[in-house]
Amino acid sequence: MHPLSFELVEVSMPRLELARAGYLPGPPAHITPATLAIDDACCAELSCERCGTRGLGLEPFGKAASYRVLAVCNACGEQQEV
Repeated sequence: MHPLSFELVEVSMPRLELARAGYLPGPPAHITPATLAIDDACCAELSCERCGTRGLGLEPFGKAASYRVLAVCNACGEQQEV
């Protein structure tokens, strides 16, 4: 490979996709603290699909009664919807 060449990698952008769909950061009002704690614990058990780091962070999103969760890698920034 030439020293100035580069490799294209597919980038996942779930935050942007959720925002385009009208979701806002944070859980909707009906999501309880207990639900968030369970989702946070689940994310903490996951490993990053890109770099393999274990222990992802929770990023909840809401739109009216709809609730969606991203698990985010603190090492590389990869976002996975769970």
